Amino acid sequence: MSADSFTNEKKHPGDGDLRKRLGRSYKLFEETIISLQFEHQGIGFEWKFSKASGWYLICLKKKRRLFYFLPRDRDFSYRMLFGPRAVAEIKKGAFPASIGEMLKSAQKYPEGTLLEFDKSNFEVATVLKLLTIKIAN
Repeated sequence: MSADSFTNEKKHPGDGDLRKRLGRSYKLFEETIISLQFEHQGIGFEWKFSKASGWYLICLKKKRRLFYFLPRDRDFSYRMLFGPRAVAEIKKGAFPASIGEMLKSAQKYPEGTLLEFDKSNFEVATVLKLLTIKIAN
């Protein structure tokens, strides 16, 4: 895989490029995607390009953005934005203490509160639970 596959604006990376870029981290991404598609109808993906970050993947349910996935070398950045109702649900839910800490220090945008994960703090079950709340709210 050429390093250019994620910076070449003319052609988005393929699945093989993504696997090579992520290495073992790909399994976390793959398990999340398979579970999400199994539990929810209408899940799609779209590659986007940014001069600042290169190619990244957006997960959509119809036209609603569920998360942003930015591949890194043997790592990734996984970002989700939550509106006020979803944040309230998360606070009431049974989540690891780390999620509460993330909410306290999270960046707030007009579109919502940002929770960001990488391979060091990404747990598939927790992320799927967060996605279920996002989809419901």
